[in-house]
Amino acid sequence: MARTPSPGPPVRLPDTPPVRQPDTPPVRQPDPPPVRLPDAPALVAGVRGAAWLSPDGEIETLALDQAARRLGAGPPPLVCHARATARRLRTDPFPACDLLELFAFVRPARFCLPTPRGLAEAVGVALPGTLENEAESLIAAARLLLGELAAAGRPEGARALGVAWAMARGGWPWGTAVVAALTGSGDSRAPHSRAMAEGLKVWRRLPDWEEGGAEGAPENRPVEPDEARARLARLLGPGAEERPEQAEYAAQVCAAFLPRERRDEPRIVLAEAGTGVGKTLGYIAPASVWAEKNQGAVWISTFTRNLQRQLDSELDRLYPDADEKAAKVVVRKGRENYFCLLNFAEAVARIPGRGGTEAVALGLMARWALARPWRLLTTGPSAIHGKAARWSLPSTASWRLRILSNPQGRVNVEVGRCEPPHLGASPFEAARQGPPALLTTFARRPVRSADPFLFHKPTHRATYESRAAEHPAFFDVLLVNEEGHVTEFTLGNVVAEIDGVAWTPPQHCGLLAGVFRGSLLAEGKIRERTLTVADMNRATHLWLVNSVREWVEVRLVAST
Repeated sequence: MARTPSPGPPVRLPDTPPVRQPDTPPVRQPDPPPVRLPDAPALVAGVRGAAWLSPDGEIETLALDQAARRLGAGPPPLVCHARATARRLRTDPFPACDLLELFAFVRPARFCLPTPRGLAEAVGVALPGTLENEAESLIAAARLLLGELAAAGRPEGARALGVAWAMARGGWPWGTAVVAALTGSGDSRAPHSRAMAEGLKVWRRLPDWEEGGAEGAPENRPVEPDEARARLARLLGPGAEERPEQAEYAAQVCAAFLPRERRDEPRIVLAEAGTGVGKTLGYIAPASVWAEKNQGAVWISTFTRNLQRQLDSELDRLYPDADEKAAKVVVRKGRENYFCLLNFAEAVARIPGRGGTEAVALGLMARWALARPWRLLTTGPSAIHGKAARWSLPSTASWRLRILSNPQGRVNVEVGRCEPPHLGASPFEAARQGPPALLTTFARRPVRSADPFLFHKPTHRATYESRAAEHPAFFDVLLVNEEGHVTEFTLGNVVAEIDGVAWTPPQHCGLLAGVFRGSLLAEGKIRERTLTVADMNRATHLWLVNSVREWVEVRLVAST
């Protein structure tokens, strides 16, 4: 089926306001030329079919295998999320003009849901309702984004052009169109190869900072039990339920803050309390008193992100003013909180003079760094002296970090926003409430418990993806091995509540021993045992758990 959509008007720069002089006619600046799109088709792959929009405006609805066969016969197509498109087409990754890469270049550090509809909403074009409309929206979004580059003035345009040249020399499919938009012409010739990496040297364009003087040692005054109890009462507020065990817990923790008797021999307190006592505020109370009395910092180390977020929330009681809390409390750990300029500089230095594919990824990182949306946590010497600048992601959102390493040791970093309903609260620390459980079902085919890919986390996910693809209407599928034992979901481990106890399958059944699963086992929140299909059917609650989404309650139903 083919039809020809009505072409939209070319995207042009805003007209310069007329300049009027006394007794002279208005002077109008000439319109700049419209942006040039790659002479390539737009491709959108759905669950059962694909839409193919040719450069001359003819649109076709194709079967997935038909669309896959067209790849490689012409220029790289315009797509949204190239890897997801390849998975839908059941083919290997292919060269493409990925609109998500263009979005990341034009609007660095801005959120965009990685779908054609999400992209349309982010850039402000009409929301598509069909696959054909989605293909058209890719063209509209590309025109708009390139138009923003063409309208960029100095110095932003100059900064972007230096990065774009390096990316174009590295083979970025958008390189020619981006450079043309920034230069206002079709001339996309890059500078001499010796100057190729100059555009990526973002450390030369970041604001300067200086190392502050060394902080003095804190004082060594102890925390009295009565001080801890008083601080706890203040944190709880008037009218709070009386918990003598919590007050006693806070008083006992004070022993950890007694002055040391000998060098390098800190005071250690091993404190345990049952669920519901209020341990978090129990140790925040004496710790905050010690920090104030001694003008020092207290580090609280946690094992999970859930506990990290819980601590951050509880500290709102101590610092209800947001500005004061920002000055007093900081999340120091977590790989997504660090951007090392030294490592980035070394990666830029390794780019060959003729360019390389690494320049594309480094270019997107450079645009992200220059956007500087993050709050600088601490100051330090320049990265050239071996120190890293540390940045934190906004605390109002949840983010996912993915680090990929190939057999040659090259590393690629992907950062994306993690949206509800994929992030859940622990059922042991929050009431079971919120949106309805997501639907899951059993996979049609068993997995081999001896499959080595099930025990690790490679990019080879054929076992998972093929079984999930058989049930596209479900959030995920639950895998079962050849012996009829439940293993895991394709997106995470499984936890089932049976007779009031939370169980997860042991690793020998053929599954990835996830980090979050391991932390739950270490904390005693879940236990291991072999689970069968019958066990799943009588479970009172079922969760998908992993380090990114943590707890996601799901409902198991039969597939049709």
